Formats: sequence, structure tokens, C-alpha cells
Amino acid sequence: MLCPRCSHPLPPFAERCTRCLALHAPASAGAAISIASDPPPPVTLELDESDRPPQPASFRVQAAGSVPSASAHLFAWAVDLCILIASAGVHVGVARALLGSSRGAASADYWLDLLLRGPHLPLLWAAVAGLLAVAYSWLFAFLGGRTPGLAAAGLRLESVRGGALTVDVALLRAALCIPSAALGLLGFALALLDPRRQTLHDKLCGTLVVRS
Repeated sequence: MLCPRCSHPLPPFAERCTRCLALHAPASAGAAISIASDPPPPVTLELDESDRPPQPASFRVQAAGSVPSASAHLFAWAVDLCILIASAGVHVGVARALLGSSRGAASADYWLDLLLRGPHLPLLWAAVAGLLAVAYSWLFAFLGGRTPGLAAAGLRLESVRGGALTVDVALLRAALCIPSAALGLLGFALALLDPRRQTLHDKLCGTLVVRS
């Protein structure tokens, strides 16, 4: 590198000429302060599925295909109702056998009239049917998250926050099924109109029926 004034050779990175003492800016200084005219290209980050944060359960249950259809609900209810009617029939048969053994032989019509039309017996059998329904719903909801009807329809129960039902929530839901049915089945029919297919007892205790 030469001095631009006297053409005297200069050492590297010299700021002043040793011969004429003229100031000289080194080439490295100009390069250091130079700024590129074009901005750097944007950086795009791509996350793998394993790196994505988990979505809350309230969003997962709204995903397409997770909300069951009305026909699936009706099929599940029909299966559970048939099982409950069969269980109530077993209780009637056991009661008839016990009464028949204690009072001697009698016609089937006599025992059927006694069991179904006796004083206060309709209320007793209604209470027995209600207790059977509560025990049925609570036991299956807590143990496997689904009744036999829900399992046959490919559905399961879960909390609105995600996860299986606890013992107390399952019991509360089973107990609230009775008022839903006592209101002319309006509590159950609500699931056919609700966007998330929630019955009245599902809304009251914070549960959902979703596809398994």
C-alpha cells in the first residue's frame, strides 16, 4: 500500500505516512463500517409434530370428527336401555320366585299383577329402576369411561379438561341422569341439538361424549 500524497510505501494498517505525515484511513476501517444494502433473508423455522406444544383438551374435542353424530348417541342409548330393561326383568323374576316359594304355587298372572299393580309397588319398582340406572352408569363410566352402549357405538366419556372421569364426577353424572330422564327425556334430547352433543347432565358436571 502506497501513500496517496507522496507514494511512499506504508506498513499495513498505517494511519499516517512516515514520510509526509499525511493522514491515511486504512482499508480495513472502511470495510468494517460498511453496511450491506440488502437485508438478510428471513429465517423460517419449521417445527416437527413432536416439537409442537400439546393443544388443550377444550380444543381437541372440537376437532373435526371428534364430536359424535346423533345416530351414534341414539344407538348407544338403545343398547344401554335394553340392558337396563333386562336387568330389571331379572329383579322381577327373582322377586316372583321368592314370593312363589313362600306362598305356594300360584298362576303367573297372579304374581305379575301382585308385583306390578300392588299397593305402592309401582313406586318401589321405579326406585329400583332408578338405582339400577345410577349404578350401571356410574360403574361403567368410572371403570372404563364407557357403558356397553357407548362402547358398541365407538364412543367414550371424558372430562371437558381432558382425561378420564374421577369417582365423584362419575357418580354425580350418574345421579344427574335421573332428572334428565324425569323431564320427559328432555335432558337426553338436548344432546341431539347441542353442537358438542352434551346432555343436560353432561353440561352440569363438565363431561363430554367423544369418539374413541
